[in-house]
Amino acid sequence: MRRLKQIAVVLAVAFGVQVGVTARAVAGTSVGGQVFIDTAGQVFTGALGSALHSADALQFIGCFTTGSNVYCQARNAAGTLVNCSSSNPTHLEAAKAMGDDSRLYVRYDATGACTQLYVYNYSYWESR
Repeated sequence: MRRLKQIAVVLAVAFGVQVGVTARAVAGTSVGGQVFIDTAGQVFTGALGSALHSADALQFIGCFTTGSNVYCQARNAAGTLVNCSSSNPTHLEAAKAMGDDSRLYVRYDATGACTQLYVYNYSYWESR
């Protein structure tokens, strides 16, 4: 009977360890989002935290607001720099929603106006 209890304990511990390992594999998922710029397609995107923690000293991405305007800018690992601005109230509100776990997606036109601005807030984006 004692041997049976020992086996049960060993199985319970083994099962508990397996469950713990499985839970850890899912918990804390982190997705990088290096700065990507497509000048031909007039789009830039990237996760704020990934740009900050990139291996190079060049990447950054973000927006700032002033009054009723938003200005967005990005530089990729190759040193390509792009920017745009907008007075669209929806773009302004999206920029204000950015945080540590944000990914930014921006389309712009030849005049330097932001035509689309999306902010994705998920815990799996690398934080600043």
